[in-house]
Amino acid sequence: MEGALNRIVHSPVPILARLFGMGTIRRALDRAGVEAILAGVERRVYGPPGLAGYEATHRPELARLARRSLAQYLAQRALVRSAPLRGGQDALVLLALPAIAGILALRSLAEARRSGGSAEPGRVVIQATESLRRLVEPVFADERPVYHAGRSPWLGPAEVGFLLRLFGRCPRSLLHPRYVAIQLRHVAYLGGLVRRHRPRSVVSCIEDSSASSVLTAFLRERGIAHRNQMHGEKFFFPPDAFAEFDEFGVWGEAFRELYEALRIRARFRITGNPVHRALFAGPRGSVRPATILILHSMLLDAEATYRDSLLELLSGLPGPWRVGVRLHYNELEHGARFLARLRAEGVRRGWSFEIEERSHRSPLEEDLAWARVAVGAQSTALIDAWVAGCRVVHLRGASFGGRAILERYGGSPNVAYLDEGADVAAFLSRPADLDAVEDRRVDRLTSVLAPPGSP
Repeated sequence: MEGALNRIVHSPVPILARLFGMGTIRRALDRAGVEAILAGVERRVYGPPGLAGYEATHRPELARLARRSLAQYLAQRALVRSAPLRGGQDALVLLALPAIAGILALRSLAEARRSGGSAEPGRVVIQATESLRRLVEPVFADERPVYHAGRSPWLGPAEVGFLLRLFGRCPRSLLHPRYVAIQLRHVAYLGGLVRRHRPRSVVSCIEDSSASSVLTAFLRERGIAHRNQMHGEKFFFPPDAFAEFDEFGVWGEAFRELYEALRIRARFRITGNPVHRALFAGPRGSVRPATILILHSMLLDAEATYRDSLLELLSGLPGPWRVGVRLHYNELEHGARFLARLRAEGVRRGWSFEIEERSHRSPLEEDLAWARVAVGAQSTALIDAWVAGCRVVHLRGASFGGRAILERYGGSPNVAYLDEGADVAAFLSRPADLDAVEDRRVDRLTSVLAPPGSP
């Protein structure tokens, strides 16, 4: 029951898209389009002073963070194309809200019968999915972190009082039932974590959640630091805008600049990425045969422009190539359908090569050492491939233009965007150009040269 309600709160778009028969998310935005959304949200939430002017007046902490949270939510909502769809989302969640609150309250009563304290309070506690644990834990290894795997909510008097004060400081947020439901759930689950561990700091990976600033406020009231850790590819896009943390660990200087431009407030710390450090130290300069690794993601299923771009690339391959597909471990069902369609298309078009399936269970480093070229769309694995010494092809799609993508890599000769008229054959035929300049490009995006934790 709770799982179904969770899907309504956090992923209502597909349900309502079918119900209303209309498109859902507006993705094709350049930087000017994103800036226009953020400026519009600032005017709506902060009035003429804007974000900087409002916060310069030293408003009460909870009121300030409540507005940041609402601004982030409205920036995310601006990506939903139609007003009827947005209204439908809120109506659906409004109906579900009493049930959500009731389930959280009942689970809290059940939790009250259990022991509430930690055997070792005052630790650093990581709150992240199991799949992100291997990226986050090494960053904080020196602090002996504890991983919180529980999903036990706690809505005690302190949590309920905090929520009442939160909505009282920003009453307009009550006009958005989905926003209310998101804050209710996040505060309840963080309340459970705090009750269980009594930590000195909490590490999360939620810069793209409108609850991020609210949870910062909740933890600060308890003398607990809220630390966020970057965990995947990011572009200049509204969902992350306006969040606030006490500390934010980012991979490199380029991402610090990106997050600052998105109005995120935090003490930034450049941590690098443990996977990237290992890949950079590996056999980047090894001679590789004519091999292409397609890194699957749901975008290759969802957007026809990406699929068409991929078929165009494969149909024009010069000479004999081996082509492999690595499915995403969280999207195996979608990936299997994608692979079957791709193989059928190869038969129909008479490709001279077969499409191999590379095991998703094997370490990604092995596949990146095998591949000369990595191909995909907006995937963190494409950054991994670039760091590992592969040439990288970003497929042409509707979400971001080639300029925004190529700027990410600082003009690297090893990265191409499959645009109209691109000389892909020449790009594929050349080995990766790895030198000291390229090393500095990598280091700017994801720190691999300096010690971890640089300020």
